[in-house]
Amino acid sequence: MPQVLVLYLGSMTLRSLCLMAFAGMVTLCLRRVAIRHAVWTVALGSMMLLPIADTLVPTTAVPRSIRQIARQPSFLILTEGAKPSVQAAPEMVANGHSSGGTNYDWWQITLMIYASITGLLLLRTGIAHWRVWRLKRTSPQVETPAFNEMLEALEFRRRSPKLVESSLVRVPVTVGFFKPVVLLPQVWHSWSAWDLRAVLAHELTHVHRADWA
Repeated sequence: MPQVLVLYLGSMTLRSLCLMAFAGMVTLCLRRVAIRHAVWTVALGSMMLLPIADTLVPTTAVPRSIRQIARQPSFLILTEGAKPSVQAAPEMVANGHSSGGTNYDWWQITLMIYASITGLLLLRTGIAHWRVWRLKRTSPQVETPAFNEMLEALEFRRRSPKLVESSLVRVPVTVGFFKPVVLLPQVWHSWSAWDLRAVLAHELTHVHRADWA
């Protein structure tokens, strides 16, 4: 693997650590959980977009003097009765850069690996969102006086949540940001009134704080 690629990967790691450190310092000054979650989401997204940003940002021209110093030297071989010929440096032959060696495009290999991992993660995220969307649409809505009382007390206007039940969940969970839905397991009918109000208060707190789900 060429040294340039190793240096680039090291630069990516260093910049990612700086982004995480900056996000950590910002979240220390924030109290709202939703805003802290948004900061970490932006930081993680920025880490994934670093290679794309490097391709979009114009490169800085390297001075000619530095290019001449960094250029790999060649040896001029003069033989009696023959024309001058240029032979590659021993370092190039040792590194597999001779005409008969096999050269690998490490940049393309790295890009393919990065794109494959990113594609798998995006596919997994897309499948998870599709399953949640399907769960919200197929779960029947339920009514309970405790839930209606809490909605009136919290005075939800634009983001009024909906209460549904499903056999696919084992614990209460709240999903959705613009159209939040509180999912209850089917065993909620056996809960006491106190337990039900405690669960609903916890889930509605997520909706009221605009926590991301």
